[in-house]
Amino acid sequence: LRLKENQKTSVQEKVEPRGNETVENESDVSTTNSGKSSDNVQPHLIAIHRATHYRDSDHQLSLGPGGFISLLEQTTGASAHVIGKPSYDFYRAAISSIGIEDPSEVIMVGDDVVGDVQGALDAGLGGAVLVKTGKYVEGDELGEKTGGVFPTMLVDSVVEAVDYICS
Repeated sequence: LRLKENQKTSVQEKVEPRGNETVENESDVSTTNSGKSSDNVQPHLIAIHRATHYRDSDHQLSLGPGGFISLLEQTTGASAHVIGKPSYDFYRAAISSIGIEDPSEVIMVGDDVVGDVQGALDAGLGGAVLVKTGKYVEGDELGEKTGGVFPTMLVDSVVEAVDYICS
């Protein structure tokens, strides 16, 4: 970590050694027990979702936050609490927020076979329509990425999904 000259004073004032940590200078904090603080505080890790990829502005697939979350979990020893898709709590909160008590009355429409389809079906939603837009990749509907969970329907567009739901 390199700090600009004007930042060193404020960092030096804020950094105080804990336990067996030693401060050699204002920009060098080290520990003697494999990088972990001696006060045994478990770090908290909150993640919005674990998507492995997304379709970027160049229309190519790019690395999503999932890999970074796994890296942080392994590095810190913390388990991430996912507050977004595909968490059960996310779907239940969304359903509750629109005043529906029975999740089987809700159908999810999305382009992510894991976050949308698997998450929705695992949360008890009545259906999950996979749309071949956005980050959809040919073959997503075959159940390989979801351990055998399949979309209720596969459509080419959101318009087709709406037609299916309204029919």
